[in-house]
Order: sequence, then C-alpha cells, then structure tokens
Amino acid sequence: MKRRHTGAAFALLILLAVGFLFLNICIGSVALSLKELWHAYIVLNIRLPRALAALILGGALALAGYLLQTFFHNPIAGPFILGISSGAKLMVAAVMVFTLGASRSVSSWGMILAAFAGAMLAMGISAQIGVQVILNIMVVTNLMPNTGIGLPFFSYGGSSLVMIMAQMGVILSVSRQARQKAKLTTIPKEAK
Repeated sequence: MKRRHTGAAFALLILLAVGFLFLNICIGSVALSLKELWHAYIVLNIRLPRALAALILGGALALAGYLLQTFFHNPIAGPFILGISSGAKLMVAAVMVFTLGASRSVSSWGMILAAFAGAMLAMGISAQIGVQVILNIMVVTNLMPNTGIGLPFFSYGGSSLVMIMAQMGVILSVSRQARQKAKLTTIPKEAK
C-alpha cells in the first residue's frame, strides 16, 4: 500500500515538473503561438536553457541537502547551519575587495572558484573541530581509552592549540556576523 502511494507521489511530481517546464518555456514577455514555439530563437536560446538549468540546479541543491543530512545523521543539518554558505560568501567578498581595490575585475569563474574554496575551508574547519570534540567526548565517557592518546584540544602542543583557537575564532566571528545581519533584517513588531 505504501509503495503504491510513493509511486503515485513520484508520478505526480514528475508530471508537475514536466508541466511547469512546459509553462516556463511557453510563458514570457514575448507572446508566441504554439506553431512557432519550437522554432523561435528566444525559446531555443533563452527560455529552454534557463528552464533546464533551473530543473537541474533545483535537483542538485536538494541532493546536496540530503547528503549533508545523511552524512551528519542530523535532519536539520544544512549549509547555513554548518557555516558553508557563510564561508563561501566571506571568500567571495574577500576576493571582490582585494581585486576591486587593485582596479581589476574577476570573471564569473573566479567568483565560483572563490565561493567553492570558501565553502570547503569552512567545512574543513567545522569538520576538524567536530572530530576533535567527538574524540574528547569519547575519552571522557570511557568509550575510548585515553592511555597513549593525546586529547586534541589540549595535548598536541602549543601550535595545535593556537590553530584550533584561531579556527574557533573564525567560526564564532562568522556566527556573530550572521546573527547581527539577521537582527538588521528583521522588522520590529511596531513597524508592521
């Protein structure tokens, strides 16, 4: 019974996706009849690629969210919670500031690479701190023996402690800036 409902739901979603794809191609600022729809320059070079890109990117974003939630075994894990989006925005902003300050322009590919590098940097910092926290918790709760194992936050030496504190400072700074931005974008109840 449940499989039949799931199959019917997927069939309905596919039918809706095809219908909205067709509507996206048909509707626009230039009116086209059905006869000239498939031969029009505007459909083949603007509307169809835009509709297909929206379909592919929407599916890719849904898959990325699902993979994050599966990897972290957390149903609320997402790129905003983990700092991935903030890291990407920070790196793009830094690239823009430094290149525009030097009177240079950056291509779209440069911005995409900067966003990717920032996202990976933020994810790496979050993952490293998470692994070290898990190791500490396992030692404290006796799930892992602590003989011969240095606790990452404390026992790796001064350089490790400095790096971890710097990483935590970066994450807390991004978090603080996100909260401040959220306060600025909320409308007070009196103004509504």
